[in-house]
Amino acid sequence: METNTILALDVNVGYSHDVMIAPRDLFTYDGLEILSFWRIKDSLEMYVSGFYQMVSDDNNLLNLSGRLAWTVSEKQNFRLGVNGHFVTADTDSEYYWTPFWLQRYYMFGEFKKSYRDTYARFEVRVGVSDEGVRDEERDEYDEKAYRAENEGWYPGPDPDQGWESIIGVTAAYRRKFFNHLELFGELNVDYVGSYSEQEVIIGVTWNFF
Repeated sequence: METNTILALDVNVGYSHDVMIAPRDLFTYDGLEILSFWRIKDSLEMYVSGFYQMVSDDNNLLNLSGRLAWTVSEKQNFRLGVNGHFVTADTDSEYYWTPFWLQRYYMFGEFKKSYRDTYARFEVRVGVSDEGVRDEERDEYDEKAYRAENEGWYPGPDPDQGWESIIGVTAAYRRKFFNHLELFGELNVDYVGSYSEQEVIIGVTWNFF
């Protein structure tokens, strides 16, 4: 008896041209995105994505992410998994986020629920993060620290904090009205070492078909 195994692999490639809104200036970018999804088995899934941006100020950003999720309870739609995230930018910019060598690795627990026209997701994550420091930033701080030591004043914290703990949560909600209108919102909060990051997304979608 022979059985044929179908590889449950889905890959999408996209191009975008969009506007990046920044304080005191406006930038455009061309982006190339690759998204892939692999269902290894019924309870185990892998997601891999890559996004490359070419910004109008001649800067380039690369964003890579990978996630492995295991469905613990299919009935409750509860999953556990691990996630890796990497972001780098060629040059530093005062107008938008340009990390030098950001790495984040964490474990997560995720709960999703959908009922009729309503969808909700909640995630808790714990892991480590390291942003890295550009050579010019390192040299600038070393020079500042040297002067501070000789003159007796505090130079401020070292920009290279190394690996720091990260604790975060995500809450997302989507509701459909009248078959065409969708309202959605998402809140992301991460506590990384001595600082925190917050992101709020709110939107409305109108589906014509």
